[in-house]
Amino acid sequence: MSTVKAWLLAAFGITALGGCALTKTLTVSPASAIQPVYRQGRLVLQSQKKNGVEVEVLTRQFSDQTDALPSFFVAVRNGGEVEVEFSLENITTYSGESRVRVYTVEELEKRVRSEGEAEAAAVAANEAAQLKDAAMSRQTTSRNLKDNPVAWTMTKAQGNARNGMDQSGSSRNQQPNDLTGMLMRSTVRPRETVGGTIKLHAEDIRSGQPLRLVVAIGGEVHEFMFDVRS
Repeated sequence: MSTVKAWLLAAFGITALGGCALTKTLTVSPASAIQPVYRQGRLVLQSQKKNGVEVEVLTRQFSDQTDALPSFFVAVRNGGEVEVEFSLENITTYSGESRVRVYTVEELEKRVRSEGEAEAAAVAANEAAQLKDAAMSRQTTSRNLKDNPVAWTMTKAQGNARNGMDQSGSSRNQQPNDLTGMLMRSTVRPRETVGGTIKLHAEDIRSGQPLRLVVAIGGEVHEFMFDVRS
């Protein structure tokens, strides 16, 4: 099997593990009672009652790829007189009437680790194929040099160029999934603001159905509505 064919098969395996890359677009629903504002080009929704909740859309376009999951930055301000707890347990999301899963940090770490292992296996397969090709090339080097030294030199140069393109393309596609800044459980003191990023399971979100993000804090419910289309 050629190096290129082995690499393509390995890359296909990674894509299959990652799932479908269908992109969907997220916009604020016209039915939303909260009108968006823009902060340096970023879309932000602010709900103010006794407590304040702010939701920033981080992925106007999203897919079920790990580095393109639907993501929001959610911040709360405690406007009461006592401490309140804030975590993922305070956030629920719905596509139509169906629940949408919100990833925990542990779930995301597991997903990133699994995809990293799959990519490592693909790279190993590619390297093994290259070693096999190199061994076969060494076996025919003497014969090719004797029969047609000019043709052998050109073929070797073309192979080196091809391998260089494969390696540079692989490097460009390697993008780390940064999990810093994810929303963690916090005790929010009066007049204090805390927040973090949340990521949703994209396959739970259906086009044509409203996406609702509900934040419960200090006995209040703050609801944010979005439209989803393919």
